Amino acid sequence: MRLRHYFATRLITSGADPTDVQNALRHSSLRITLETYVHWWPKKDPRRNIISGALRDASAKQNEARRPRILAELCRICARRSWSAGFPS
Repeated sequence: MRLRHYFATRLITSGADPTDVQNALRHSSLRITLETYVHWWPKKDPRRNIISGALRDASAKQNEARRPRILAELCRICARRSWSAGFPS
């Protein structure tokens, strides 16, 4: 029984739709699934969604800004290694 609950909670926390969880567990109705696992579905908190969305956007922008520098550094490293190995680029 514990493995069944673990499976259900992993589906839910991974973002599965309630009807998909119902079908996976073979519950006869969606009501049974929701009554059993309602506390595992994330709550809709607009403030939390706004904050997490802003953090995701900021992280993506920061990664975009770093990408050209990282690629340039990788090119320099590869160029040095191929010359030292006797393989001119």
